[in-house]
Amino acid sequence: MATLNKAQRLALAIELAKSGQHTHQEISKLTGVARDTIRRHAGPSPRKGRGLK
Repeated sequence: MATLNKAQRLALAIELAKSGQHTHQEISKLTGVARDTIRRHAGPSPRKGRGLK
């Protein structure tokens, strides 16, 4: 498996965030991109958090 550089990891994280299938925290763990960076580039998570019902 090839390793991704920083820009590629960020692009992957943004695509995953926009798909709405994973939380920003899950994406951060998978890609190594900081959760706040994902939020900055992809906007708020479409998934409901603990405080939202």
